[in-house]
Amino acid sequence: RVGARSEENMNPSPLRPDRLGQEPCASRRRNLRSSRGSFMLLIALLLSVVSVVEAEDVPKKHSEGEQFAVAGYFPEWRYLHGGTDWDAISEHVTHLIIFSIEVAPNGALAAMDRFPNHAEMSKARAAAAKWGTKLLICFGGNARTHGFPKMVSSKETRAAFLANLVGLIDRAGLHGVDYNWEYPQTREDWMGLKALLVETKAAFKGTGRVITMAYYPDTRQERLLADLKVAEECDLLHMMSYDQPGRHSTWDFAVKTAAQGVAILPPATLTLGLPFYARHVRTGDWKTYEELVKVHADKLAKNADEIEGYYFNSPKMIRRKVAHARSQGMGGVMIWELGQDLHPSHKRSLLRAISRAIRRFPPSSSPPSSSSPSSASSSSPSPSSASSSSSSSSSSDDREREREREREGETEREREGETEGERARAREGATEG
Repeated sequence: RVGARSEENMNPSPLRPDRLGQEPCASRRRNLRSSRGSFMLLIALLLSVVSVVEAEDVPKKHSEGEQFAVAGYFPEWRYLHGGTDWDAISEHVTHLIIFSIEVAPNGALAAMDRFPNHAEMSKARAAAAKWGTKLLICFGGNARTHGFPKMVSSKETRAAFLANLVGLIDRAGLHGVDYNWEYPQTREDWMGLKALLVETKAAFKGTGRVITMAYYPDTRQERLLADLKVAEECDLLHMMSYDQPGRHSTWDFAVKTAAQGVAILPPATLTLGLPFYARHVRTGDWKTYEELVKVHADKLAKNADEIEGYYFNSPKMIRRKVAHARSQGMGGVMIWELGQDLHPSHKRSLLRAISRAIRRFPPSSSPPSSSSPSSASSSSPSPSSASSSSSSSSSSDDREREREREREGETEREREGETEGERARAREGATEG
C-alpha cells in the first residue's frame, strides 16, 4: 500500500503531447528517456523504503553476531500429532528444547515414544537450519527424573548413558542436551550431576554441541551450582522464575531471581525464566496464555497481567523482563512452554514480544560481574542462606526499575507514533496459526 500510494504521488501525470509543445523529436526523446530514468530511480528508492519498513515490522531473534539466547521448551503433547509450525517457532528462538525423554537407572534411554517421529524431525531440522536454531533433547522434568540418581552414581552407568545420548544426537541431527533434574537431593546426587556434566562436555568436545540445564532459583541451588563450578561445564543455566504462590511470576520476583543469580553465578550463562501460562492466584489452577486471550479477547486489557483471578505475563511484562535480563548482562531468557502461546504472527504473541524487545533494548555495556561464594568447598556442597549482597544491590535495583519505566514510556510513545499503514499491517498480521 505504501508503495502504491507513493507511486501515484511521485508520478502525478504522464507526459502528454500538449505539454511538449513544438520541441524537436530528438529533444522529446531525450526528455522522455530522462523522465523514465528518474521515474525508475524513484521507484527503486521507494521499494527500498518499503523493504526497510517491512523488515522492521518482522520480529528478528537478534542482531548478527549477538549472543542473547531465547531457549524454549516444546513438550511432546504439542508435536506428536503433527501440525507444528516449526518454521515460525525457529524464527524466534535460538535453542528449541524437545521435552522430554527419560534416563533409565542403567543408562538406557527411556520413554522414546515421546521423541518426534521421522517426519516431524525432518521438518524441525529444516526449520532449525534455516534460522540458525539449535535443537536440544531434554532429559527429565518434574516427575520424569527418577532414573537420574542411580545413573549418575557410577562411572559405568554414566558412560552407558553418554554412549546412548551421543548415538541419539548423531542419528537425529540434534545440537545438544538439556538436563532437567528436579531435583538432586543428597550430596551424592549433586556430585554425580557434576560428574555427568564433566563427562558430557568431554563427549561433546570438538563438536560444538551444547549443554544446558534447569534449576530452581531459591539461592540454595545457585550456591550449590557455584560450589560445584557447574557453569564451567554448561553453556546455559535456566532459572525457573515462576510457580510462586499467589501471583506466580511477578516483575519483583524476576528482579529478585536475576539479582541473586548474577551475584552468585556467571551472568552470561544465566537465562531468566518466562511463563507462557497463567495460574489462579488462590487455587493455583493453570491455563495457557493462548486460552486466556481467546476466551477473554473482548475484555482483556492491552497490558493486563491478571483476569478473573488468573495471573499471567502480558506482552508488556515479557518485554520488561527481557530488557531487564539484557541490562543485567544475562545470557538470555527461557520459556515454559512454547505451545502455550498464540501463533507468532498474532499481535499479542509473547514470542513475538520477546523478539521485539531484543531488537528494541540493547544489551548492557557493563554487565555485572559474578562473585564466587567463599564459604563452601567445591567437593562438599551444602545449603546456604541468601547472599548478604542483596541489601547493597537494592539501590541499583531501584535505578534499574526507573530505567525500565523510562524505556516503557519510550515504547508506548513510539507505538503511538506508528503510521496508519503500520497499524493496518499489524491488524492483518493478527490472524492465528
